[in-house]
Amino acid sequence: MPKKNPSDKKWFKRRNQRLEPLTRILIITEGTNSEPSYFKKLFDDLSIPTVRVEIISSKQSTPESVVAKLKEVLKDGSEFEFIFCVFDRDSHPAYTSSVKEIARFDERNTFGKIVATPSIPCFEFWYLLHANQSTKPYGVIGSPCDSVVNDLKQVPYFASYSKSDCEGIYDELSSRMNTAISNAKSGIKLAKQNGYQLYHEDPSSRIYLVVEKLLELKEKVIS
Repeated sequence: MPKKNPSDKKWFKRRNQRLEPLTRILIITEGTNSEPSYFKKLFDDLSIPTVRVEIISSKQSTPESVVAKLKEVLKDGSEFEFIFCVFDRDSHPAYTSSVKEIARFDERNTFGKIVATPSIPCFEFWYLLHANQSTKPYGVIGSPCDSVVNDLKQVPYFASYSKSDCEGIYDELSSRMNTAISNAKSGIKLAKQNGYQLYHEDPSSRIYLVVEKLLELKEKVIS
């Protein structure tokens, strides 16, 4: 079999792609259905050969359980360039302390970046941002997440949403990804202008940080 001609630019491009350093990303979620389902679909959709994504769920659906799982990961020695801690504000009493603890772990971490990636009040607000930029506060009384899901189902193409899987709505999410990122950023900026403290913007979602990082890494492969 003849050797490949080194002057073949296409061969060089494929070879360079194989030699691209692997970026390792860990996503720790408090949920075992909605969040893992979405991130798996997202990563499969983007198909980035230079990125390895691992998704693990905490034992309980609380911010502190995500922090506990983060501690386990760091204790064993993390080799991830990025760790995203995904959890809901909802009505969890330990929300604020969990955000602060994640920030402290990031300051002490000697390898990679650790990012608190909460949604207020819950992950489903990230889905809602694909449809519009809502500034309706949901508060922490009762079940604010149920209110978000109800609002989400009012959007025609999200009416079939189920917390167990995003399969039925992923195509709509994918086609509106840039809209969601823009809405998330501008919503947080507006909340800050209205006097909300950092990480307490109601409503908001920082899931865009995960999506933006993946899109950035995909762009590097394409270019």
